[in-house]
Amino acid sequence: MLHEFFHVLRQWNTGALTTWRYVKESLRHGYHDNRYEVEARGFSGRHALAFASRLRPGEATSG
Repeated sequence: MLHEFFHVLRQWNTGALTTWRYVKESLRHGYHDNRYEVEARGFSGRHALAFASRLRPGEATSG
């Protein structure tokens, strides 16, 4: 979920992620090495623990 959320942020906040750019990057480097996928994996890896702590059942969340 964080991975896909990063894609949404990249598109909405910067406009850098477009369908054409994504396809072009994938054709050049393949899916796994596509820079948008690399960035999204990095983002989700850095934030996974904090995100998971917010999803624990029975715990109150703020905000």
